[in-house]
Amino acid sequence: MRRKIYRAVVIVTIIACAAMAFLSWYTMGVIEKSKISEMLEFRVNHIAETIDSRKLEFDNINQRIYEDYKSKARALGLIFSQNSDLMKSETALEELRMITGAEVISIINSENEIEYTTGSESGEQKIYDEFAPALSGTVFSDVILDKQSDNPKIIAGCSRLDEKGIIQVEFSSENVENILELSDISKMFNYNSILKTGCIALIDKEKLNYISHTNINMVGKPSFFSLEEDFDDTEENKNFDCEISGEEVMLQYADTPMGIVIGYVPYKEIYETRDGTIKWILSAAILISFVITLTIRNKILHINKKKNPEN
Repeated sequence: MRRKIYRAVVIVTIIACAAMAFLSWYTMGVIEKSKISEMLEFRVNHIAETIDSRKLEFDNINQRIYEDYKSKARALGLIFSQNSDLMKSETALEELRMITGAEVISIINSENEIEYTTGSESGEQKIYDEFAPALSGTVFSDVILDKQSDNPKIIAGCSRLDEKGIIQVEFSSENVENILELSDISKMFNYNSILKTGCIALIDKEKLNYISHTNINMVGKPSFFSLEEDFDDTEENKNFDCEISGEEVMLQYADTPMGIVIGYVPYKEIYETRDGTIKWILSAAILISFVITLTIRNKILHINKKKNPEN
């Protein structure tokens, strides 16, 4: 009878310890997942707001700088229309270049050929197609940023007022560096991780390549996401599970004018604390079960010894 009680107590103890371990495992998993989900949502939304602010700042600076350069190009157009001899004089043209702070001033005729320029005669001066509307004789002015050349520069172009043609003015200054720095977001998230192994990235909406990523080696590579299936902007819940680089991750995203911001953390790290704690709980449960079992066994042996002193 006592042995049956002994077995029942041992079994109940083991079941209770196992149930406690499972309940702890499940509860901690839910808590950790909820905590990481809230943290991801906060970080991603905060970054999205930062990107929006940066774009607004970029647009304001661009507009201010570009308007300044357009005004200089239009002013040259007005000067040349009042005195066309100025563009024929190398000295006068050079003085105007220095006054406006330009690097090169080029006057282009109706045949889209450079008629006068302060640039090197031996070097080829580029005529930008973006200013072609000025050749039709309509009032036109625009500014572009040439990032393709070895020396990035701002190019302002406007219509000639004396005849059909273009006045093209090239600027190379610290403003170019400011614009390039503000527009370059490829390094925005470099080494900016979430927890230890989580990542932040910005994905281009058209090509779905990584524009910026915690891991700099991922910049420019395909993300393998689908805009329609994965990033539905009508969904209120912008959190989902997926697999990235062979790991199951929890992902949060936010849509911005400059791209889709994502933040993700591998489930391996999310449950790292829980799994470590559960190991200690299981160890403690095994130790408690062992102690209880020995205690009950010794108690039963002690009772049997009292009833059978001859043994």
